[in-house]
Amino acid sequence: MPRPQMILRSSALLRRLMEGRYTCNSLGPAIDRSRQLIAHLAYGRRTSCSTETAVRLAAALGVEVGVLFVPGSSDESPNDGK
Repeated sequence: MPRPQMILRSSALLRRLMEGRYTCNSLGPAIDRSRQLIAHLAYGRRTSCSTETAVRLAAALGVEVGVLFVPGSSDESPNDGK
């Protein structure tokens, strides 16, 4: 069944929110995702993730999901780096 995807508004904004609080290596495990996924989002190599990952990222960074993401399309097999 397709899972909804969320589109990252800005990799620069994600990096700014992480600054001084998290690295890719620390944020990934903090939200039960891989450091590689976080790095791909933070440096623009990837622009989408599952809704669950978007919610976890926003919560860890102390912002509403809509600050970082907009709803996107559904994807058959999102690889969210678990």
